[in-house]
Amino acid sequence: MSVYDSVLFFITHIEPWWLVFFAFLLLAISSTVFDSEFLLTISGGILIWTLLLFLRFPAEAALIGLPICLLLSYFLQTRLYRSISRGDIPFERAQSDFVGTVGILKVSIVDNSASSYYDKKYKSDISQESVPDNVETRTFRVVLNDGVTRDASPDFEGGKSGDKVKVCGFENGRAIVSRIQ
Repeated sequence: MSVYDSVLFFITHIEPWWLVFFAFLLLAISSTVFDSEFLLTISGGILIWTLLLFLRFPAEAALIGLPICLLLSYFLQTRLYRSISRGDIPFERAQSDFVGTVGILKVSIVDNSASSYYDKKYKSDISQESVPDNVETRTFRVVLNDGVTRDASPDFEGGKSGDKVKVCGFENGRAIVSRIQ
């Protein structure tokens, strides 16, 4: 008896309900242990293949059908995910949608005096290189009226938190804003 004949014998004598159990077990393990759906393709392929076995297809057809069922499951899964995720994700909206919108400027100031002291001490210990004084770091963000928050360009001079600003454009992913009087 060859390996091919052994596989065909196994396919003809396997109980389809065990395959259904195995498919759902793989799905449960994938979603609980791994916290993902990467075994969903294999589980779906096994379930489709089990349908072939329930319909009493010949063993040769069922053997050839296994990889076809796995591919079918993969393409059905990707089509399902694509149809589910067609909606616009708020943070992936086009930047041109934000041009002309009005929001409030939010300025965050981080005092780096302690870190610059340790950086200077470390640099002076290892070399003669001078470290620039960087006492504080300012970050600018625009909170738009619809609740979306975007980074603003640091070239915005004289801006303080609470200023009403308008988005004029985008450069390198940061909003270029101008103050509204």
